[in-house]
Amino acid sequence: MIKKISVLLYLFISTSYPQVLGPKIVFQQNEYDFGTVAQGEKVKYSFVVTNAGYDLLVIKNVHASCGCTAALPDKTELAPGESTNINVEFNSAGRSGKQVKYITVRSNDEENSEVKLKIFGNVVKETEKKKDTSNNLEKTSY
Repeated sequence: MIKKISVLLYLFISTSYPQVLGPKIVFQQNEYDFGTVAQGEKVKYSFVVTNAGYDLLVIKNVHASCGCTAALPDKTELAPGESTNINVEFNSAGRSGKQVKYITVRSNDEENSEVKLKIFGNVVKETEKKKDTSNNLEKTSY
């Protein structure tokens, strides 16, 4: 009986312990609202990722949901406590209206191996953006 309990305890500890001490991927924020941009503008943003775990975090893959969006990490391996940027660029050329794009980040974090980041906003023709800006100026004038 004691042998069975010991084996079960060993199995429990051996499967739980690495997850506690393993890498842990954490983002300062998972979304970015780029507001309203003129058609053809490029929007750039950097998501900050940190390894809040106790083992080496490996960013295995970063993939954007659309060809109009590119995403690239500055580093793919992070020591415990280390941070880096995932640089994202959205090209609004040929786009109009509300836009939502996703970036999938895959890592060796066993508890959270896939994280989805989101960028969103509105793309308008240049003339519409100028009109919005002039309306805002009129509203805020004293």
